Amino acid sequence: MQQETAKQEVPVHETPNHRVLSIYNKHILADHLALKRDYEKLCPHTKLEFKFDESEPLSHLQVLAHKRGCDTIIYWETRRRKDLFLYLSVMPSGPTMKFHVMNIKTSKSMRFEGNFAQRTRPLLNFSAEFDSTPEMSIAKELLKRTFSTPNMHFKMAPFLDHLFQFAVLKENMQFEFHAYGFDFNDKVKENDVNVKEAGPYFIMTPVSIQAGCFAGEIIWENEKYLNSKQMRAASREKNEATKRHMKKLKKWEKGRTEREEGVRDEINDLFSGKGFQEAFDEE
Repeated sequence: MQQETAKQEVPVHETPNHRVLSIYNKHILADHLALKRDYEKLCPHTKLEFKFDESEPLSHLQVLAHKRGCDTIIYWETRRRKDLFLYLSVMPSGPTMKFHVMNIKTSKSMRFEGNFAQRTRPLLNFSAEFDSTPEMSIAKELLKRTFSTPNMHFKMAPFLDHLFQFAVLKENMQFEFHAYGFDFNDKVKENDVNVKEAGPYFIMTPVSIQAGCFAGEIIWENEKYLNSKQMRAASREKNEATKRHMKKLKKWEKGRTEREEGVRDEINDLFSGKGFQEAFDEE
């Protein structure tokens, strides 16, 4: 009887029903698609979905996620065949956070050292800035839900061998992938583990937060964010201002040389060959 009660008291760990729907829109670039595939390889709890019809509203993504049995959505959107935007949302009540992804380096373009398995459970490391403001806390929870593989997932290998690093750089968020390396010849146990960069890298700029799942009012918006069109306009204005400054500088230098040539300095003329000749002629 005691053995039976002991067996009943042991909690049974159930596999959590935590799935992420990964979907992209039409006209996606090769680098953006490669980054999406890298994410899907490293996070085995994702469900793949093909191109999203842009004629439909974004709220229609909830229907697709419900059909696939997913509770989280990551939407990869390419605009103007240049910019990549990333949407992270939680079913069914939100919130939804929008990011602008830049400086993309996929696993194919970066040949780093590192020995790791693709379907192992990663460790997530966040910098202290993620707890500084409410919007950063929301971003932290969404990133944890999207990038962390649930424990005891049926596609997960039962060990840890890599790390996802999220850091805040000014107004941006940086993602780095590191693999653990072990030096078995090192006698000191504290030094036998090192970290090597071994995977994709990108920088995200938070744009806005919606209250619902791809719906609802915007509860936060990044006032310092400039889209690609505004950045190009700002760079053009900066170049034009530089050109105007250089024109003014050249005009001022030209006027200075003309003024110097028009004014005759008798002392300088005295030490010149022409000045000596004129002095002797006067005598």
